Amino acid sequence: ISSWREQHPITSYLAPPLFSPKGGLVFEPSPWTEAVLSVQGGPVVVAGESQGVRLVGSGLELLPFEGAKTPSSTVLLLNILSWLGGGEAL
Repeated sequence: ISSWREQHPITSYLAPPLFSPKGGLVFEPSPWTEAVLSVQGGPVVVAGESQGVRLVGSGLELLPFEGAKTPSSTVLLLNILSWLGGGEAL
């Protein structure tokens, strides 16, 4: 991970410099989304809200859920689910 949005709820409790995903799909964010996590080639996690609906695009493999075996992926997945469920305002 080369850059991230520190103030976004999706990055809460996540240490992006320690997160090293195995590959990933790079996105071209829509005007209503923002890059949350990026690699050298561009954003791999984008998030936004359109007409009251929250959306997240993840170019990273977040499943299967492996808990303590992949703590950074676990925190990222839980943060995404919380944010999609309305846990935090963007």
